[in-house]
Amino acid sequence: MIKKIEAVCNNFKPISLKDMDAANFMDRIETKYSIHKDLLPTILKKVSKDYNILQIDNLRIFPYSTLYYDTENNSLYKSHHMGKLLRYKIRYRKYLACDLSFLEIKRKTTGDRTIKNRIRIDDIEMSLSEKARGYIEENTPFQNASLEPKIYTNFSRITLVSNSLNERATIDLNIHFEFNGLDQSFDNLVIIEVKKNTYSSSSSALIKTLRHYRVVPDGISKYCIGRALIEKNLKSNNFRLGIKTINKINDGKYYYINFGQH
Repeated sequence: MIKKIEAVCNNFKPISLKDMDAANFMDRIETKYSIHKDLLPTILKKVSKDYNILQIDNLRIFPYSTLYYDTENNSLYKSHHMGKLLRYKIRYRKYLACDLSFLEIKRKTTGDRTIKNRIRIDDIEMSLSEKARGYIEENTPFQNASLEPKIYTNFSRITLVSNSLNERATIDLNIHFEFNGLDQSFDNLVIIEVKKNTYSSSSSALIKTLRHYRVVPDGISKYCIGRALIEKNLKSNNFRLGIKTINKINDGKYYYINFGQH
């Protein structure tokens, strides 16, 4: 299947990192979807004329590694579990293909907006450097908090940018969670995230195509689902429906209207 996905990716016009800067959307509305990998080539084929694809050194699918941090008592995870309107994610992200690493802070605000800030760092850190701690204290309420690494999420990503540069979409596959010798893989799960300055599905070819197959937004967080799956002691009842959904998709037991049964 990966060969088929790679072949369809070649139908898109390429865009460079520099040219994609106009569609960074560090302050954006995010809409998330989950699908089975078998549906992805069809989705990509239908939108190939509406988007450009990120290409670096002839690559169009890139491996990523992310290490999430949380407080000792898991206050960031708990804020997501309780559905608080104002909440944070703190993570290191490494773009393995080009050996770039960033410390990133995502802040969810009222009105469903997400604001991301980041700084370049040398590599993923298993303990926070003075530079990292200072940046976190400048951009979050966690002053002198006991932050510690909690989970790795590794995946491969396709990045699309609309022809009009008013939309960006990330498509994550081969998703793998791991920490402290525990791990969980989803070989057939694909998570699609559409990012726009304002919420408007009418102009999005990707969202229209997903709707055609009756794929609806699910808001699944890789961080929260991953931790809930590999840490059985964490309270996760509010994520049970999401976990059930992604397991059903990954196992090929999810039916798509206009496409067929997996």
